[in-house]
Amino acid sequence: MQEVGFIEIKDDHIVIHDWDAVNASLIASWNNGGKGGRRPKKNPEKTHGLSVGVPNKTQTEPIREEKMRLEKIGECGASDEAPPPAPNSKFIAPTKKQVAEHIWNTAKAKKLEIAEDKTESMAEQIFCHYENADWRLSGGKGGKMKDWKLAVTKWIMGDVEDGKIKRARA
Repeated sequence: MQEVGFIEIKDDHIVIHDWDAVNASLIASWNNGGKGGRRPKKNPEKTHGLSVGVPNKTQTEPIREEKMRLEKIGECGASDEAPPPAPNSKFIAPTKKQVAEHIWNTAKAKKLEIAEDKTESMAEQIFCHYENADWRLSGGKGGKMKDWKLAVTKWIMGDVEDGKIKRARA
């Protein structure tokens, strides 16, 4: 710092050049939340009437991830053949036969027109896709799959939306 002229040593004292301007700038930045920061809260102990601290003391209702997961599955329209896997349970990849059976059961439940030979080829396509991705989401780049039946149902419903599969006429 001495080489660039920011500080200088005179009579065993360190002299900082333009310290008043630098200090004023630092204080102004701190007070104004400089560089994109926010001003500090006037009362950091309270936020929206709830105290900031240990979550179990401030949280009014327990978080239920299982309940949210069940609600999402219901929205997607997965069949009620088996409950979703428990959280933290180990994923077990299905066989081609299980994928084909799930496609057939979903087609019946949702009244879709899928021929049996088409079911087998779809099962082969879906199975190979996810097997190649090591049963991971986003083409092998995402996290490990938790519920293969939900993924297969989503694939089928995507084909329905794209017009590749038609709904049965009533």
